[in-house]
This record gives sequence, C-alpha cells and structure tokens, in this order.
Amino acid sequence: MKKLIVVLLMLVLACTGHALADDWAGIPGVDVDSIDFQGKTVTYLSFYSPFGGFEEGARYEGRLEEAKERFNIGDIVYVEAGWGDPIIEMAMSRHMAGDAKYDIWVLPSISFWPLATSGALLPLNSFLPDEYFEAFPPDVQVLQEKMGFGGQIFALGLGESNVNNIDLIFWNKTMFAREGWPALDELYLKDEWTWDQMEQIAIQATRDNDGDGVIDQWGFGGMSFWPLTSCNSAEAIVQDETGRWVFNWTSEAAITAFETFNRWQTVLGLVSPNWDTTDFINGTVAMYKGQPWQLGADGVTGRMEDEWGIVPFPKGPHADDYLFPRGGGDNVFLPASAEYPEGLVALHNFLWRIDEVEYEREEMRYEYVLNEFDYELLLKAEMEWDGSGFHLDGLLGPDWDDRRPFHEPMNQIQYQGESPAVAWAAVAPMIQELLDQTLNAHLDK
Repeated sequence: MKKLIVVLLMLVLACTGHALADDWAGIPGVDVDSIDFQGKTVTYLSFYSPFGGFEEGARYEGRLEEAKERFNIGDIVYVEAGWGDPIIEMAMSRHMAGDAKYDIWVLPSISFWPLATSGALLPLNSFLPDEYFEAFPPDVQVLQEKMGFGGQIFALGLGESNVNNIDLIFWNKTMFAREGWPALDELYLKDEWTWDQMEQIAIQATRDNDGDGVIDQWGFGGMSFWPLTSCNSAEAIVQDETGRWVFNWTSEAAITAFETFNRWQTVLGLVSPNWDTTDFINGTVAMYKGQPWQLGADGVTGRMEDEWGIVPFPKGPHADDYLFPRGGGDNVFLPASAEYPEGLVALHNFLWRIDEVEYEREEMRYEYVLNEFDYELLLKAEMEWDGSGFHLDGLLGPDWDDRRPFHEPMNQIQYQGESPAVAWAAVAPMIQELLDQTLNAHLDK
C-alpha cells in the first residue's frame, strides 16, 4: 500500500513540478515585476551548497538561470564558510567591509544569535508587511518568531528543512510485542503515555542478554536533557507578563526534568552509551530519542529489520499535553547592510517556493514512515509546533561550548554529581543579566 501511495505522489509531483515552476505568483509586499538588479552579482554565503535542487538533472534544473534572466542578475554564486564560528566571522567581515550589499546568508542556529544581537542582520518586518510572513506554513511562522526578538523578524522562511529536527520517540514494536509491553501508540491515544510508563518499560528492557555480566540491551538510546525539559513545560527561558524574557531552569518543572534524566542515565543505567541509531536499528534499544532526518531509506526506515514506529515524547508530571520539541533553527537571512533587500527577498522566494516546499514535505513524510498513524503523527508534529525545545545555541548554549553559560552547570550536573537546583541557582543571575542585555534590551528604550 505504501509503495502505491508513493508512486501516486511521485506522479503528482512530476505532473505539477513544471506547472509550479512556470506559474510563480510572486510574494506579498514586493512588486516582483519591478525587480531589477542591474547586472549585480548575488552571493549566497552558506555552510553548505544550497543549490543542489537547481543542478543538472535535479527537480528545479535551470531555475538559477531563470532567476538571472527575470531579475537582470549578473550571476548568483555560492561562497562556503564553515559551520559555527567560521561563518559568523566571514559574515561579519563581509558586512563590515561593505561586501555584503547583495548577500543572502544561510545560517545554522548556532551562528544566528551572535550576528543578530550584534546588529548584523536586517529586520525583515521593517519593510515587509504581515502578509508576507502569514503566507508560510504555521511552523515556519513560529520559527520566524523564535529567531527574533524585540518585535523584529529576521528569518526569510524557506530554504532549510527544519522539520527534520523534531524530537520524537522511535520504538521497537517487535521487541514490545515479544516482551508483552503496552504499545506506545495505544498509550498515547489513551492519554496514558507518561514518564512513569516510559521508565517502567525502560527498566524491564535494560538487561544482560548473553549472561556475560555486561549490559547489552537498553531501554533508551539517544536520550538528552532538552526534550525532557520541554515536555515537562520547562523551557529554558519564558516571557513574563511584561514581555521580559526570564531564565526558567530554576523552576520545579525544570529541576524535575534534570533529576529524571540523571536517574535514568546515571542511577539506573537505562541509556545506551552509543548516541547514534545503531543500537536501535540492531534491535538492542527499546526506545530511541530520534529526529526525522534519521529515518528514510538510508536510516531507520531502510535499514531496520524489526518493526518500529514513532510517538511523541511522553508527558512529564508538570505538563498538560504532548509536545513536539524542535531544537534546531537553521534559516536564511539578509545582512543589515543589504543595499537591495526587496530584490533579495524576491529572488530567494523565486528560488524556494512555498507550494513546492509543501509538496516536498509531503514526499518526505511518505519516504520516512510506514503506516498511517506515523504519517499523521509526523504531520501533527510539523503543524502544531509551538516553539518548544528551541535551544538558543549561540546565546546560552550549546552545553559543549565552554564559552556559553549552559556549559558549566550542565557539566556539573552530568559529570560531577552536582544537584540541578544548586547548579542552576549559581548561574541564574549571570544568565538573566545576559538576557537583559540582549533579548530584553529593547524594553528599556
């Protein structure tokens, strides 16, 4: 049945692809018919080539040439910079030297915050109407809101597949059936999918199967703090009634999440030492914290022999509903020194189009999952994302970067046995001061 659906979908895509390409409706807020770059070269600065879909033999082959002809562009080129600090340094250098006038920057989320808080990015809502942003899928609108502050919106919206960063639980249906454990999709549908249920199953799953005294099967794989805090209604920062961003990991809900993870990993030993999907695919992990990019023909979908499925993270004791945390936030931006922002916005939206991205998302869902329940869940996770789980890497994290405020308390909690309450209380004033200097600075003006 799945193969039939995929074939039908591919026929639809094949029949509509050229129609979509030849019938671009433009974008709200920009008079696309008047766009004229007068022969200037546009540079995409990115940590990878964004032009794969336009290459020879690709779905949108020839589109770069169409764009150059339509908008009178001399050339559209790609300049590569390394992920993280290297792209920050190159972007800032180009901006300060006046070389970024016709730049479009593809940034990982870890590089966004240093550039945004230093004033190097252009707020798009300073010249684009609300209708521009409202045209995007709901989760893209949420991402645009999360990658902004002080009422400013910086993210162009398309060109990055952020739906691949949704945190989910992959579960081994074959193992569950063999052991007689409750099916996770049924627990979810009955609203009984909780941390307690998850822990009980993980304890039963973690064992030494071959009798050599070494654990070789685990309840969990790939587990981390981040989705647990989100799924216990404990985001790292929250807005108070005045709109001020406040550090929130000293709350009871957050402390409970950190203590629970420590119990699972350190006290009970329920988490596989291998971060990747290998143990799950091999059938030695019952539940894996995974993201959609780990599915597909080259991942779990194509390689795992056991039957498997996906469910949301279970609800923590302080949560009222199931959430779909999404940690990453890569997107596309304009430098503050952009000389022709309306033209750059028109070009980018000509190259990456909302209707085509929605078709590609549909295609991706059918490639990733094997049944209707998992398809509907993946769609729900995309459409109902509320911004939970956003990591703020480059501002407060990542926890592995010793320059960031999250590094030391995370290190103390995970490796030095420090109480989460004590560790976060010690750095809370410093983190709040940083938030006041960056995200809250506009409140004092």
